[in-house]
Amino acid sequence: MAMKKYNSVEDYFADQTGIHLEILNKIKDLILEEAPRAKSAISYGMPSYTLGKVIAGMYSYKNHVSFYPFEGTLVEKYQDQLEGYKCLKGTIQLDIKKEFPEEIIRQIVKDKLKMINA
Repeated sequence: MAMKKYNSVEDYFADQTGIHLEILNKIKDLILEEAPRAKSAISYGMPSYTLGKVIAGMYSYKNHVSFYPFEGTLVEKYQDQLEGYKCLKGTIQLDIKKEFPEEIIRQIVKDKLKMINA
């Protein structure tokens, strides 16, 4: 199934509801807390936040919201702390029925910002 095309992050968020929107907003808020100057953009067909380079993207699916830090080493680094979540190369699937791993996602964002600024 092809992903619907959106012109802006705002359009994408406006099309979301319930727990999916709640998780997307949590990710967005974490990114903006750590990088207040980050800009929203559609990157790789999904809502993303950038600061010169892409910090992270996200996309909502039926049973999860995928978080994409676009850096496989970060997913690998925190994989043990994300027990119970499906982790793929460069992607963390946040099951909508599980507690949002806020501090781990925050640390991944901080680490990604260090990589961008290196």
